[in-house]
Amino acid sequence: MYYILNRNTFYLQFDDGVKQTNLRRQDVLDCPLPVPELKEQTAIATALSDVDSLIASLDKLIAKKQAIKTATMQQLLTGKTRLPAFSHYPDGQAKGTKQSDLGEIPEDWDVKSYGEVFTFLTTATNSRADLTKEGQVGYIHYGDIHTQWDFHLDVEVASIPHINSSLVTSASYVENGDVIMADASEDYDGIGKSIEVKGIKGRPVISGLHTYLLRDKTGVFVDGYKGYLHAISKVKKTFDRLATGMKVYGISKNNLKEVLLPVPPVAEQGSIAKVLIDMDTEIQTLQQRLDKTHQLKQGMMQELLTGKTRLI
Repeated sequence: MYYILNRNTFYLQFDDGVKQTNLRRQDVLDCPLPVPELKEQTAIATALSDVDSLIASLDKLIAKKQAIKTATMQQLLTGKTRLPAFSHYPDGQAKGTKQSDLGEIPEDWDVKSYGEVFTFLTTATNSRADLTKEGQVGYIHYGDIHTQWDFHLDVEVASIPHINSSLVTSASYVENGDVIMADASEDYDGIGKSIEVKGIKGRPVISGLHTYLLRDKTGVFVDGYKGYLHAISKVKKTFDRLATGMKVYGISKNNLKEVLLPVPPVAEQGSIAKVLIDMDTEIQTLQQRLDKTHQLKQGMMQELLTGKTRLI
C-alpha cells in the first residue's frame, strides 16, 4: 500500500486542472487500486524495499563522506594538520607555528587580505528574466551559486544559463581560475559562498547580478585552491560578522577587501587542493549512483505496480 499510494499516477486521477492542496476523503475511498495476489504483493514489496535499503545506505555513506571532508577541510585549510610532505623542514626539523592577525598559523604561512590578492572586476546586472537555456554568452547567476554548485564550476560540463550578447554591456569575461562570490544570501550559511571557475576554453561567460568577480593579481593562490577560501572557518566567521541586512544578508566590497586569508606556500596549496578535489569527486560519484538508484526505483514501481513486469 505504501508504494501504491506514493505513485504519481494515483494523485493524477484527482487533477481537474485546478490547484488543490488536499484530497477529499471520499475521492480516496472511491479510487480503484490494482490488487495482485498476496504472494505477488510480497515479492513486489520485497524488491522495492531492497532498493529503499540501498538508497538509505547510500544516503548515510554520502553524509559520512561529507562530514569527513568538512573536518579535513578545516584541518588542512587552517594548518592545524599538515600533509606529511610539508610538516618538516629538509633537515627533519618539525615546522612550528606563529601568531598572526588570524591567530596561530604555521610559521611558513603568510596572511593576505582579499583586497591585496584579488582584483574586483565588473559584473552584469541582469535578472533571471533575461536568461535563456541557450545564447551567445554564459551567465553565472548568484542563485545558482547557492543552489547548484559547491567550491568549483566546470563550465565545460555544467549546465549554465545564457544571455543574448545584445544585453551584455560592460561586464568582464570570466577566465579560468577566477572566483565568483554571491554577495547576497537569504541565510547565514550562504554568506560569502564562492566558486572557482574552470573549463572556459574560449567560451564567453560573465558573472551576474549580486556577485563579485575576483581575479588573483599576482598568483598568490594556485588554481583549484581558491574555491575553498570561503569555507575556511575564520574567514567564514569574518563574513558572518561583517554581513548586513534584515531579510537578505550581504557583504560590501570595501568590507570584503579587508577580510584576511591564510596563505600556505604554493606547493602545499596544490597538494591540499588535490586532496579536497579527490574527496569531492568521490562524493559526486556516490551522489550520481544515488540519483541513478532513485531513477531505477521509479522505473521499477511503474513496471511492478502496474503489472507490466511480473516477478512471479
